[in-house]
Amino acid sequence: MKFTHIALTAVVLTVSACATTPAENVAYERITTKEQYIELVAGRAAKSKGSDFSSTALADGTLTSTGGSKKLSGTWTWEEGYFCREGTIGSEPLERDCQVIEIAGDSLKVNRNRGEGESVILKLK
Repeated sequence: MKFTHIALTAVVLTVSACATTPAENVAYERITTKEQYIELVAGRAAKSKGSDFSSTALADGTLTSTGGSKKLSGTWTWEEGYFCREGTIGSEPLERDCQVIEIAGDSLKVNRNRGEGESVILKLK
């Protein structure tokens, strides 16, 4: 399926520490390539409901954040169909985690541990 162009953001999404419960009955599409991820997500801030912290995965492979009391600093790569990230939040390590990434409109579903772990829903800006 061909994806339409949407700018870039965050995932990272990724900071699943600020999680919400996955929405029921939403048709998410899995992002399967780095090119799709860059087109649909990279450069866009990802934020969980009720949080002032947002993270952004940039097309150059870096991770940044805004809001909150601690800053996210890290890197991401695309490996065998998974978004893999690592870095720090403040002085705390953000351990490497490869994640299944799915998208529905401006909602991003992040499934940790290669899709076997916790799922979180993030809103893209």
